[in-house]
Amino acid sequence: MVAPDPGDAARAASAKLKLDVLVYSETPAGRMVFINGRKYAEGDAVEGQGVIEEILPDGVTLRHQGQRFTIR
Repeated sequence: MVAPDPGDAARAASAKLKLDVLVYSETPAGRMVFINGRKYAEGDAVEGQGVIEEILPDGVTLRHQGQRFTIR
């Protein structure tokens, strides 16, 4: 039996997320995103699909089940 690839969970999570709006600021408190129509900030959990680690100028880094991934 082959062990599941831990990246599979992150890929499945990212496939369910659509980045609608990204607002980047040099100040972390000024950053926000809208994913699947809902507003989030750094540290927020996203619909059971991960936690936002960082909002970047060109995407959002999330962590899901120990794996990091970025949506753009």
